[in-house]
Amino acid sequence: MAALRYDNIAKTIDKFKPKTILEVGTHSGGRAAEMINCAKQYNNNIKYYGFDLFEDMTPNVKELELHAKRDVKRKEAEKNISKTGSEYEFIIGNTIDTMPSFNPDRPVDFVFIDGGHSLDTIASDWSNIERIMNDHTVVVFDDYYENRDDFGCKSLINSLKEQGMFTIELLDPVDQVPAMHGKDILHVRLVRIRRN
Repeated sequence: MAALRYDNIAKTIDKFKPKTILEVGTHSGGRAAEMINCAKQYNNNIKYYGFDLFEDMTPNVKELELHAKRDVKRKEAEKNISKTGSEYEFIIGNTIDTMPSFNPDRPVDFVFIDGGHSLDTIASDWSNIERIMNDHTVVVFDDYYENRDDFGCKSLINSLKEQGMFTIELLDPVDQVPAMHGKDILHVRLVRIRRN
């Protein structure tokens, strides 16, 4: 069954019409190409920044980050994204190491965070994205688990709600997906964030 929550990505791009897209967790580049092509309806000059481990993914990292996707090579992502004809740049490595020194060469309008699932990695990714956000930046998180807060972004989102500095929208629908380990079913949705 298809994950319906991802329809919110195109809806968000249609609403905010970004020129610059940053994705944490490029993987095969399929979703990147979808986002770029959606944004190209409104702007010809799209720039994409993609963060991923690609060949640096290890079994230890997969376990720590609850990463259940297949391993991919950078070439696969390049092939998918290059078809869009848009400018793109990959930042390869663990985002805990690569994001603190990242300085985009243009303002980032739209961010999709779907990288590591551990609380530490998500907190680090958010801290680094918050640093480059402007008043127009829209951030969409995947992996808000309604029924778990020991991984995913729920704990972070709850702490941001308490701060009151951001407009936070829990987006419907909620998908039900099997957990990586065990027989649990995870109830997962996307979350959209903007500065107040």
